[in-house]
Amino acid sequence: MNIKWSGKAREAVNEWLDKKDGVLKLKYDTEGCGCLVSGISALWLVPEPEENDVLAEGADPEIYYDKTTAVFFDENLLIDTNTSGSFVLKSESQILNSRMKLFSSAQ
Repeated sequence: MNIKWSGKAREAVNEWLDKKDGVLKLKYDTEGCGCLVSGISALWLVPEPEENDVLAEGADPEIYYDKTTAVFFDENLLIDTNTSGSFVLKSESQILNSRMKLFSSAQ
């Protein structure tokens, strides 16, 4: 999977990363969604990559994803921002999340 950052998204996430330790992860979160295919994408700052995590190609800053959830994403993704300051995850064919949050489980 290839993930690119827009200039504004890169600035926003780097500013946040300067204050935290850990690695970025694109998660497909299904908790509270009812079923596996009703999940939502989110950015997480985690202490370290987990066993099934794979480093996305082309991402600067680097971002990991769980290889078992790759089926829920397109092969080429862009992380951008919107006017409210939220992150937007999109591909050439769709917007996967127009208000993607950034969470932290790292210190």
